[in-house]
Amino acid sequence: MERDGRGSRRTGGPRRGSGRRSWRRVGSAFAALAWLAACLGALSGCSPEPLTFSVLHVPVGYDANEVLDADLLDPDHDGDLDVLVATSADLRYLECDAGRRSDASSGTGLGQVAPVQRLHRAGLGAGGADGNGTSSGSGTAGAGRGEGRGSGSGTDAGDYLVERDGQLSRLVYSGIGSWREEAGPVPAQAPGAVLELNTDLDGDGLPDRARIVGRSVVIELQRAGGVFEDVSQRTGADGLLLPGDGRRLCAGDLEGDGDIDLLVVGGRLFALVNSGGR
Repeated sequence: MERDGRGSRRTGGPRRGSGRRSWRRVGSAFAALAWLAACLGALSGCSPEPLTFSVLHVPVGYDANEVLDADLLDPDHDGDLDVLVATSADLRYLECDAGRRSDASSGTGLGQVAPVQRLHRAGLGAGGADGNGTSSGSGTAGAGRGEGRGSGSGTDAGDYLVERDGQLSRLVYSGIGSWREEAGPVPAQAPGAVLELNTDLDGDGLPDRARIVGRSVVIELQRAGGVFEDVSQRTGADGLLLPGDGRRLCAGDLEGDGDIDLLVVGGRLFALVNSGGR
């Protein structure tokens, strides 16, 4: 060991191994930064996408007739939401298979039923309506994240009150894929059309609001404190301009992905397909 002229240890100059220790510290710091960046990247990758809707036209036959009303139902209990449609010429049944809907009216008996203007979920069996235009079903079929309030909430009962020129009659489901119109007691007054729904659209556990105003659909998300924010433009819902005045709004999981979508009637039949974001 070197000493100075007074016998003391020399303090100047680098010690052996100090350079290696410094590089180790630098390497550890870089590794920590890389780990932090990876964590932040993973967290950002898990962030939900903004809620958006895609506008989808749902053809009914050749679209030669005006669509007056429609409702979602699952009469065959397969978990897919089908659609009962009232056009100016007839009643149609659109069956869903793997997210696609096709006309399956043949063999359902609907061709024997005279045209109607309105469909109302009937209290003729379990899961019907209470006569006030509010579905008493629980939204069990394809309801996904939330329940829609009103006809079209995804209940699977197939019985209806049909309205024809202001008069109500009973459309009864056989349980094996067909309907028939039959006599029986009906309410003195037809239920009102469902133009507004409360259902959780963004999956945050709070019921949001969807409503038809004229020929447009308005989407309002519920925020903290019960305040509703109009997000129609931001979500793309304002891209749907109905060819006729809005006549019905239904909510249900149309795609089978767990998200609440909207079925809209206004001259034609449209779907607002939910992206599932927030």
